Amino acid sequence: MKEDLTEIILDYRDAMRQLWNNHARHYDFVHRFGAVEDEYFESAVMYTAENRITVSRNRQFGFYDSIEVIPNYASFQMIVFLGVKNDNNSFSFSRFDHKEIHDIVIKYIDFFDFNVQGPREYKYVKGYISGSRDSRINIGDIVLLPADDCKYINVKNA
Repeated sequence: MKEDLTEIILDYRDAMRQLWNNHARHYDFVHRFGAVEDEYFESAVMYTAENRITVSRNRQFGFYDSIEVIPNYASFQMIVFLGVKNDNNSFSFSRFDHKEIHDIVIKYIDFFDFNVQGPREYKYVKGYISGSRDSRINIGDIVLLPADDCKYINVKNA
């Protein structure tokens, strides 16, 4: 049975938002905060899920194999990153595109905010498209979806 992780993952997002906005952003911590987020995600989500999730993260693109992001709506707009991954594990973007979601598989990477140094809201979830029946969707695209309009599902123990 697939386990719904939505509540746990959104709690994680709230904790990271609070930690960043109230503490970490006031220090020279931007580059190290990602490691804090990763460690806390593995503790707060992966190990506390009802069906403990083995930490299996794709090293090249950073997505978790076992967690899928499922939009709450059958069709709505998403932002597609059209860029390249850098050696330091960040993306540089040349432009954004919007596509409608139909029948695609999106793997969870992390929450995202365009504001790198200031207060963060993490309104978006960043995902990796790992499958699609729609020929207009490119497998391997990195996408942004409204975080509150998605479910987060453990698919490894299904």
